[in-house]
Amino acid sequence: MDQKSKIKFAIFFFIVAVLSFIYAVINDYMIKRNGVETVGIVMYESVNTWDRSIFNLFTDPTVTYSDSNGKYYTISDCGNCHKIGDKVPVIYDPNNPKNALINTKSSGLNYTYYPIGFIVLFILSQILIRKNIL
Repeated sequence: MDQKSKIKFAIFFFIVAVLSFIYAVINDYMIKRNGVETVGIVMYESVNTWDRSIFNLFTDPTVTYSDSNGKYYTISDCGNCHKIGDKVPVIYDPNNPKNALINTKSSGLNYTYYPIGFIVLFILSQILIRKNIL
């Protein structure tokens, strides 16, 4: 691959990453704007027969919540954001209750760090291309 092709590939990768981020931000905004708020409980999705301490190392907790019809759904929670058994606010899309987010500061996307990470990755890729490592 020549130098120009590598640079075009890096730019394409960067644009796809930025577009994915923009989609996630818009999706979160639309859920917060039009969603229904409920309370979810932090738990594990399924009971495992392993020793609980080993199970905790490999499985992130989930938050179980119900929609206005009483149907239950689960979404992933970050590993250290909440304790098992905590009640957390959840906002879900009333047209698609599987599309939900946890409405706390410690959950979800951190919109500050993602763009910084994209810029760092883009600069790193350009350095590696110029040194013919990529």
